[in-house]
Amino acid sequence: MSKLRTEQLKLELASAEQQILELPRFTDNSFTAACYNDNSISELAELSVTSADKTDCKTWKISAAEWTQSVLLALETKLLEKYIKNLEDEILNVKWGKLINMVRCYLAQP
Repeated sequence: MSKLRTEQLKLELASAEQQILELPRFTDNSFTAACYNDNSISELAELSVTSADKTDCKTWKISAAEWTQSVLLALETKLLEKYIKNLEDEILNVKWGKLINMVRCYLAQP
């Protein structure tokens, strides 16, 4: 992978990290935090296309709109975190690839 690709990955990473910072914060005792902590990405994706759970709304004293907003915020946060992790892994793979190539070049010398 070229240096240009590495720089592109770093820019994408910075952009994704900025997006995470711009998301509304949720507290540890909020419904959003419970959604985030207790559900996987696929579970949140399924919830995002369903109607608000009446039991959750009653238990958490939130409206259907707040329920939906919480599910979507938890999902967006998890997706951005996964995207950032994938970018970090790709950048690391590029660095390892460069190191491996350097070692191969060194070992190939007489």
